[in-house]
Amino acid sequence: MARGDRTTSGLGGLEFARVGSFRYYFQGDRWEWSDEVAGIHGYEPGTVEPTTDLMLAHKHPDDRDRVATALRRLRDHGIPFSSRHRIVDRFGTTRPVLVVGDRLYDESGTAIGATGFYVDLTDGDREAKASLDA
Repeated sequence: MARGDRTTSGLGGLEFARVGSFRYYFQGDRWEWSDEVAGIHGYEPGTVEPTTDLMLAHKHPDDRDRVATALRRLRDHGIPFSSRHRIVDRFGTTRPVLVVGDRLYDESGTAIGATGFYVDLTDGDREAKASLDA
């Protein structure tokens, strides 16, 4: 994959897009990650089954409780969410991300989960820090 605004370099030689999608289903506490979200977490597409426990395990320890609370509010009260927090990918690299999620509805209009996007902000944070240091 060519390097550009839409890609970032991962450890282990992985290249992945900076934006990916997810779906979360209340029933069965089931997640679906796009290939890009798997890559942001440091996984080759299709090599890991995303779960709530895995997703929370990748949250930076200082951010984990806040993200878990947002997920509980979504499940218990249907409150959409957005969060800027850090993940620690499987290589141990801390990545700032923006996650935006909204309710996912079935055909009858009942909320059955969430759908949304991850945006890897790693390069943007490096550029912002570099401009502050200049």
